[in-house]
Amino acid sequence: MARYLVVFMPVLEEQLQLAEQQSELKTEELFKRFKIPLAKLTEVNKHGPDIFLRLLGFAYSEIQGHLRKYTQQEFGGVLQHLLALLKRANPHLSEQQMFWRLHFILGAAVFAQVSGQALIEIAQAEFNQKVNAQDVIDHLIPFVSGGLEEA
Repeated sequence: MARYLVVFMPVLEEQLQLAEQQSELKTEELFKRFKIPLAKLTEVNKHGPDIFLRLLGFAYSEIQGHLRKYTQQEFGGVLQHLLALLKRANPHLSEQQMFWRLHFILGAAVFAQVSGQALIEIAQAEFNQKVNAQDVIDHLIPFVSGGLEEA
């Protein structure tokens, strides 16, 4: 996980700094900014984005106190920056609402990754729609954005 985080987090921070400059901040725009850091993970491994999201899924499904502690110690500033921007984009949400919604968003993202190949195959079989992993992410972003924004 560390090999991926050391590549992912600095690029995410760059994207957050760019987002911060916008006068009107939208949740969907913030989530779209994850696409560049994910793509950068191909420098670690050809399948880096998929591997990273699977690892994240394993970490999320297990109680990984040491991973949470490591991430907070090494990248807490990036996570706090992200949270501050999400709060700025969604000032109507309480701390509790933000907590629950962000964890459900993470769950949806993990599901989309773990089930990505099945979703791709179903889209082809049921709708004759050719999609790839990037398309799955593109469908996921508006869904998770709406889940955070709704009052």
